[in-house]
Amino acid sequence: QNQEIVQNALFCSDAVYKSNPYQRLKCVREFHTVSKVVTAGYYCDQNEQNEQKQRCLVSLTNNEQTKERMLVISFKGSDIQNDWKDNLNFILKPDLSYLGKFHGGYHKRAKIVSISDIKEMAILHNVNKILTCGHSLGGAVSSIVHMKIVQSYDSSNI
Repeated sequence: QNQEIVQNALFCSDAVYKSNPYQRLKCVREFHTVSKVVTAGYYCDQNEQNEQKQRCLVSLTNNEQTKERMLVISFKGSDIQNDWKDNLNFILKPDLSYLGKFHGGYHKRAKIVSISDIKEMAILHNVNKILTCGHSLGGAVSSIVHMKIVQSYDSSNI
């Protein structure tokens, strides 16, 4: 099962870069268990001068043997100039929810992702687990978002 989870994360992390992630996943369906693309789009911070964006792909997987349903949230990594500005924002930012500091650019990106949206999608699709993943900048954002999801739940299935 762990191999299946890794495969799903890899293919979703690739698909989030594509203009049509559904088509990308469909072309390689023999390598993953993604059954549905729930949504693909951007979280935006309207307060930023250049309107900060973080692209993500939300997919659903079904394991027929275990009957486990998982929400896979993939975050796009570095692609445009604003992404690189955030990569180079090394100033550590404290987050009062945690005992420590975060890379400023990654923390800024993770803050615009709505944890309540993710929780609503998990409830709507009756999932047992939530997986966050990404490549490069997307992987860093994924880690911070996952911490925030875990903090918002009282569950070990995240």
